[in-house]
Amino acid sequence: MGVVAALTLAGTLYGDDSDFPFGPFRMYATRDDPNGVVAVAAVQTVDADGTVHDVTKTRGAPRRAEIEGRMSTFRADCTQFAQLVPRYSPGTAVITVRLVERDYVLKDGRRRMTDDDVVCTLAWPG
Repeated sequence: MGVVAALTLAGTLYGDDSDFPFGPFRMYATRDDPNGVVAVAAVQTVDADGTVHDVTKTRGAPRRAEIEGRMSTFRADCTQFAQLVPRYSPGTAVITVRLVERDYVLKDGRRRMTDDDVVCTLAWPG
């Protein structure tokens, strides 16, 4: 029992995700600044008439957490994003798929404005 307590204390003070369950699991141990900026990834399709559809939560779309974790890679090389995008039919005449990073500006913990930054645009079907 003492060993477990000591490992938990050491992990709490000095650990990281790789030390779980003795270290803090970062996604549950941190919070965003209530007066900062929160970046959120989104996958969108654009159909022939220019209508934009957010398909981030569509079945078969890449997972948002996976996209956000690799955003710097996608910024450097869009072909990496192309490999992640599945071959699925969203039901419309899609001409492009794009990766967007949406910044939510917070003031006192409330969303004040957003700014979209298109990271990658891919011709569809790729």
